[in-house]
Amino acid sequence: MANDEHLGDYARSLHVPLIQISQDANHGSAHNYPRENRDTGLCANSSDSDDDHESHALIPEISSMRKRSMSIRSVASTHAEVPKDVTEVLVGVSSVSASSFTFTNFIIQPANPANLPIACLQSGLIAFPLLVTVFGVINCFTCDLLVDAIDIVGQSNAVGFAELLSHRFGRGGWYAGALSVILANFGSLVFTIILIGDMLTPLIGLATGNAILCAHWVWNVGVAVVFLVPMAFIKNMSQLDEASQVAVVILIMLVLSLIGFGIFLIIEPHQRSHFGKSTYHDQCTLKEHFNEPGDKYLILPQSLTFFSALSNLAFSFNAQANVFPLYAELKNRTPKKMKSVNRRAMVMSGIIFILAGVFGYVAFLDATKGNCVKNFPVLQPFGYFMDAVRFLLAVSLVTSYPLTLWECRSHLEQMIAKDSDSARVQEYKRLGMSFLLIVVSTAIAVAAKDVSVVFGFFGSTACPMLMFTLPTLNHLKLHRPHVAQRYVPLLGKINLQNGKDKCALLVFFGSLAIIPLALYSWAVSL
Repeated sequence: MANDEHLGDYARSLHVPLIQISQDANHGSAHNYPRENRDTGLCANSSDSDDDHESHALIPEISSMRKRSMSIRSVASTHAEVPKDVTEVLVGVSSVSASSFTFTNFIIQPANPANLPIACLQSGLIAFPLLVTVFGVINCFTCDLLVDAIDIVGQSNAVGFAELLSHRFGRGGWYAGALSVILANFGSLVFTIILIGDMLTPLIGLATGNAILCAHWVWNVGVAVVFLVPMAFIKNMSQLDEASQVAVVILIMLVLSLIGFGIFLIIEPHQRSHFGKSTYHDQCTLKEHFNEPGDKYLILPQSLTFFSALSNLAFSFNAQANVFPLYAELKNRTPKKMKSVNRRAMVMSGIIFILAGVFGYVAFLDATKGNCVKNFPVLQPFGYFMDAVRFLLAVSLVTSYPLTLWECRSHLEQMIAKDSDSARVQEYKRLGMSFLLIVVSTAIAVAAKDVSVVFGFFGSTACPMLMFTLPTLNHLKLHRPHVAQRYVPLLGKINLQNGKDKCALLVFFGSLAIIPLALYSWAVSL
């Protein structure tokens, strides 16, 4: 049983869905699950098996990766008991409501709302809610496309984003999917380390005026060495379950803080004149630079910085890789149920993003920083509350870092894994990659200093590829029975039968147009 738990923990780190079905102890046969769950779930039928053998023959490299992934038995819930006799697949255990909440939590990381007011500043009060709505709708659409693709190829052939792409595009598709997931999650690692420094630095000013201790790099490196390195080697991620639940509470506190402070400054606009003025004299506060808040509300975008708002939202809404484990864990899974999970999660996330962005911008106007928590006063009546939020956010970010690290590392691990590797060699590789990712992400965080640099770059490159380009391309190129393909320039033969296919084509070319514009806007803002 101990070995089963270890395999389950390791598989959860790879986000590999459940690949087990317990044998009925009395009848010696698989449980009689509904027909749709056997065909569209992880139990591959005979045709799936034939396709899988054909895929293995065509692309042995992907076959090897698939065998390594599918040989790992994972548990859909950290509290589920692993059956002793395992032959196929256990149905999921999560309800639609629980999965919707989990998906929302995946999308809205503890500090995501902190970088949304700057997006509202860049796009304007009217354009920002519209942008969030459009991003939410398109994001839900591409997640639905992934669900459809999983249903077509069989979940045993789509245990992850890269695995799904490999089914149609072979080795190149696997690497494209894996690299997009790696880069998107690596951006989150850098983002997290910068934010930890942003949260802790003002608090140090309450206790000391030492200029060295107020330097961000000191806390970036210090937290990485003291906390992140040891936590990255935790083998049982269930130890962080409680921390993840607390992170949701802290997130709610941050959003409520933005709403409350925004309403207060709408009523008392003269209070904005105090922004940037230290409530106490110390090196930590005096070295910060604040723009003048101004007194005008931007309704529409004023310049090319509008495209920076697009990259910001792409970074915030990035969640496609989580569709696969969530679908695997869904109880009595069907495409219809999973699409319901997608819609609920996008609606909840969109509402939270709009509230945080609009009220955060209304509070600080032109003085809004990339991380709006840096705008809040220290001390003062409202500042005391925000000091507590800063500290809690820092703790939450430290505990969320290992979860993101595992997802990033798992794809790297599959890239360099060999069938001949012993358990000890695999462990050494895992530790080495964890240490390397921490060192590199910390170094970039120290060099970048501002979170807007991070979400500007990754939000205009890896995140749009993961969210829009690759899911739509896979949908257009994936073979579907009884669907005649049509020739389109640049893409060749694609599925173009109905409105969904046409929307996918529009999103695909739209993402290709937005990526260079967002990247240019990011480069100009440096």
